[in-house]
Amino acid sequence: MYKDFEKWLNNVIEKGLPVGQGLCFNIYEDGNCSWSIELVIASSFDPEDDDWASEAVFCSDSAFSWKQVAEWDDVLEDAIQILLKYLDEGKYADDLKNRYAGISTGFVDGDLEHLYIKE
Repeated sequence: MYKDFEKWLNNVIEKGLPVGQGLCFNIYEDGNCSWSIELVIASSFDPEDDDWASEAVFCSDSAFSWKQVAEWDDVLEDAIQILLKYLDEGKYADDLKNRYAGISTGFVDGDLEHLYIKE
């Protein structure tokens, strides 16, 4: 699944991302064991207040979707591992970490997990 995610994310980034403070990968359930991730850029980033992610200045025009028979918490953990792998070795990992004050993920109606916070 990582290679497909990497291809999707590289494509989104190559189309151009706006200036912002926070980058969030919103996860949501589509039903029938289908899940999706969309990339959101927010005008602010506050690791103490998850509402920063609702101040979107950009949302990817496509989502990365996949099938997985699992509970939401297992899907979240799998997504975190894929995102951390990208932030460690992905083509645009350094660019994302340089451009944004924080990178997080989580379900749209849940708490955020911070994957990267710029020092």
